[in-house]
Amino acid sequence: MIEAVLWLVINLYHEARVEPVEAQIAVVQVCLRRANWMPENVSSVIQRPYQFSWTADRKKLAEARQLVIKSKVPGRMKKLVRVVYRALSVPFYDRPIQTHYQIPGSSKKWTCWPGGVTTKTFPGSGHVFCGDMDVVRPGRMPKYIRRRAEHRAWREKKSKRIEIGGC
Repeated sequence: MIEAVLWLVINLYHEARVEPVEAQIAVVQVCLRRANWMPENVSSVIQRPYQFSWTADRKKLAEARQLVIKSKVPGRMKKLVRVVYRALSVPFYDRPIQTHYQIPGSSKKWTCWPGGVTTKTFPGSGHVFCGDMDVVRPGRMPKYIRRRAEHRAWREKKSKRIEIGGC
């Protein structure tokens, strides 16, 4: 459990240290959601390639591993421990479904659908949080919205055929 808290604190420091507290809690909850709320999975989720921007820097990742081995939280990260514990104390029925977050326009491969069901923003935060169903390629709409639109168009086309055939 202590190792998981350390990894969450380090990730929070690198990803959202200047964000409001609500957004910081959401960042921690995204990490926990990806780890299926299991503390033993947190370190592998955070260290997985291309999951978080700071892990691409090998020097920062090596420094983080040393901090976890020593089980030491540097002074600059101590205030974030409270945020991590607040995020961990969320009751089971109130856990969020967001699995991704990003600064809008920062990725060319994926983006959070702005009007999505699971999309959430916080005042004063530069991040947009969203769930799996609202992660799309830029310029496209989510599959569930696209299918709904295709079904609506098919229904309209079918009703026109019935009208034409009935005349």
